[in-house]
Amino acid sequence: MSRMPIKDFDHSNGHGRRQPGLMPTGRQGNLIVTSTNTVPDSELRKKFIDEIKKQGKPYGLYFDDIQGGFTLTGRATPQAFQVLPVMVYRVYADGRPDELVRGVDIVGTPLLSLNNIMVTGDTMQVFNGICGAESGQIPVAAAAPAMLFSEIEVQKRRRGTERPPILLLHPSTLRQLLQTRSRVRRHSANHENERQADGVSLGSVSLDGGVDRTVLCQARCGAEESGE
Repeated sequence: MSRMPIKDFDHSNGHGRRQPGLMPTGRQGNLIVTSTNTVPDSELRKKFIDEIKKQGKPYGLYFDDIQGGFTLTGRATPQAFQVLPVMVYRVYADGRPDELVRGVDIVGTPLLSLNNIMVTGDTMQVFNGICGAESGQIPVAAAAPAMLFSEIEVQKRRRGTERPPILLLHPSTLRQLLQTRSRVRRHSANHENERQADGVSLGSVSLDGGVDRTVLCQARCGAEESGE
């Protein structure tokens, strides 16, 4: 609670927080989740697979990392939350290797989801992030062990799930490619007639000259720049 007057409270509890320039409200600072029903993390995976088999499902979902989430807490909206994972795996009951999954978000209502926790691990993990609300953007932290849920609701993410590039170009290689493209565009108008005479098409491979268009232009541009 903040320092704003509230019935039956005559002083602040120190949780009034705000972004500079906004009115303070009661906000999260550090959230620490503890459990009285824990098992070693190595045993938690075994219990996970046992539960998958017990429910007769082909696989369960393992959420390895998240980037944040949000909740709806107003009286005019449903009391619901959404968590945005970044690393999700299918864990198969038949022993197949874990499979990476894309575009999965966790959704649900707090009370129902918390009641589905079966057991937790014994190692605390820390999450640091920024929380946004009516008093602005403020830093928050949460610490909790891994949790095994008997059931949790998920939904497909709204944005696309196109695969990113497998390999990224080294900055020096990218710079060379951009320089080459710039030279090709600069000299393309001057060499159009010459390219046609040599049988070079407008594509990347010649029709009857047997020479790549880009390489051909590179050689000629290089010769002109060196004065040959």
